[in-house]
Amino acid sequence: MTTPTNNVVPERILLSIARDGIAAITNDLTTALPNESILDNVLAVLDAPERTKARTLWETNPPTAIMGFARTDTPFPCFALTLASDDIQQDYIGVSEAMLLSDVDEKLGNIFRRRIRGTFTWWCYCEQPDVLAWWYRVLRRILNASIPRMLISGLQYPMIQGADLVPDPQYTPDNVFMRRLTITVEYEEDWTDTDALWQALNGTPPAFVIDPDQISVHHVDQV
Repeated sequence: MTTPTNNVVPERILLSIARDGIAAITNDLTTALPNESILDNVLAVLDAPERTKARTLWETNPPTAIMGFARTDTPFPCFALTLASDDIQQDYIGVSEAMLLSDVDEKLGNIFRRRIRGTFTWWCYCEQPDVLAWWYRVLRRILNASIPRMLISGLQYPMIQGADLVPDPQYTPDNVFMRRLTITVEYEEDWTDTDALWQALNGTPPAFVIDPDQISVHHVDQV
């Protein structure tokens, strides 16, 4: 049976990147010399007292990365990941009617492929506007540093945009400030016509004769 190879789940990749980045910064603070931590490097523009405050805040209450919008029980500060859009960037010919053949030319089935442009939004929540600006810059650094990991994982051409937001009182608690960081990537998704899902939706594909003893071939010369 043919198995698709591009089973990319961008949300899980991005969430894992953020959580690993947060953990790396937290662990680094336990061993780095004063003013030489990852956090100090990201926030190098701040003066020494502010960087000391940032290190203390991170050590006592680092951001939490979650899937979906922040909820009433979500700890702050928080990085919340949501899907903004998934759009078809390119349809290959015939939705990629790539006939996959084995070494002995046995037909294994079709793999269909689409290229998707996915836009994902990180909502940065914090209870202090200055700290929000710091942690927003940290999240940007994590995403920038993770570009090789994104590429290996199938997320291509990552682009990042950010903006301040006015919190919506209908959805945001009082005294919580927000910034939005949007990351756009391209990735491929594929599927096959040989699994149970395809067959349940479309019926069984026509059988192909692969036994040479069942094939009769003759050649006719023409002048």
